[in-house]
Amino acid sequence: MPDVPRGSLFIGDEVEAADHKRKNSFIMYEVANLTTHGVIVGMTGSGKTGLGVVLLEECLLQGVPVLVLDPKGDMGNLMLTFPGRSAGEFRPYVLEADAKRDGLDQQAEAIAKQWTDGQESWGIDAARVKALHDAANEVRRRTVAERQQPSLGQLVAGGEALDRQRLDHMGVEEAVEALERVARAKVDAKETDAGAGRVIDDEMREVGLAGHWAQ
Repeated sequence: MPDVPRGSLFIGDEVEAADHKRKNSFIMYEVANLTTHGVIVGMTGSGKTGLGVVLLEECLLQGVPVLVLDPKGDMGNLMLTFPGRSAGEFRPYVLEADAKRDGLDQQAEAIAKQWTDGQESWGIDAARVKALHDAANEVRRRTVAERQQPSLGQLVAGGEALDRQRLDHMGVEEAVEALERVARAKVDAKETDAGAGRVIDDEMREVGLAGHWAQ
């Protein structure tokens, strides 16, 4: 495997058309080119998903922000990196139906060896796999942390004050909805003679969001 410079994605290797043997002519793609839209087109089984996974893995390794919308359900495998390449890591994912002859442990060992041999044939060492594992776990950690943030509806219903830090974790539509609830609650409670629109403006200024969410 070549040294992958910072800011580059390692896509793969060119192959001979006749026998598909690798040419050791490695293909890189510059992260700086990821500025607009792109599409991967191909026949069924041509490797579209595989290429997409490679691009996502390489982006994670380069620290490029990744948002995955996956209605088909293929991309969850990005979290299965098996950094130790051990049979124990693979065993929970071995299907009993596939292990009837040799047993679960033996099947797990065979899969671990196949996985390791495949990676090493590309020059991918354990350190690179560990780096991908850590990058994917960081994405998962941030996702879990964001999901644990209370929704703006909960903040309003719970009577907690809205503040800039909490609102910044939420989307624009949720923020506006929460501000509307606060405004209507104040109007209904006769806490103000101003209309709801004026109260929303006041709330936005109070939490330092004037001009921020308005955009």
